[in-house]
Amino acid sequence: MRTGHVTFDKKAGLENFMTGNVVSSIQFSNYIRGRETVECNGFTFKEGELRDFDLKHFKDLPDAIRRVVKSFTDGTDPVVLYQIRHWTGDTKVVHGYVVTRPIGNGLKHEVIWQSVNGRTAKTEAVITEACKQLHTH
Repeated sequence: MRTGHVTFDKKAGLENFMTGNVVSSIQFSNYIRGRETVECNGFTFKEGELRDFDLKHFKDLPDAIRRVVKSFTDGTDPVVLYQIRHWTGDTKVVHGYVVTRPIGNGLKHEVIWQSVNGRTAKTEAVITEACKQLHTH
């Protein structure tokens, strides 16, 4: 991958961004169910409980990002939340967040929102590349 962010590109190696639930050196992503989705594996939950469970996987998610994701999941439709990052030793460097929604049969996704941390040209290039790869037609 060639974003122009030397450290990120080196850490990414041959990896690409992938849609759906993924844990890799360059992304952490998870489907976030809609607030009105209440059934899972034969059990019924309170409205919003499953969405909140999905969001708990993002332990250090800023409140502003959490509010945006909740606004996209007010009904029954799910989204996928992506934390775009790389690791330097034990330190996680978060470049930003992307939200996609499945379209059609769910195999394709469209980017509906993005946020860049720090607003440097290199970090913006990382998020731009992520959006290109995650927005599939």
